[in-house]
Amino acid sequence: MHPQAQACLQELQAGIATSASPIVVDASALTAFDSCALAVLLELRRSTALAGKDLRLKGLPEQLKVLAVETYKSQFTQIINTKGIDGLIESLVARNKTNTSAKKG
Repeated sequence: MHPQAQACLQELQAGIATSASPIVVDASALTAFDSCALAVLLELRRSTALAGKDLRLKGLPEQLKVLAVETYKSQFTQIINTKGIDGLIESLVARNKTNTSAKKG
């Protein structure tokens, strides 16, 4: 992750404990970005979930949405092809539980 992206993530994470839920992030200022922006948002989502808070993104650029879909498309397709939509949902729920348990333990 780029140093600037890491610094942004740390700044956002620092505010999680003292912020009310839902935490709203306005991403409309993102005009040029790469996969690091997506990584920051995904890690922020995980951090807010671990803190028991909801994350709301507003103003998310369409290109960033497309990047997110493309990033996970092949992984999700593979799971859907072998286990179906229910398998994908079960996989995501299990991953979230594992991530939550790992952070708490």
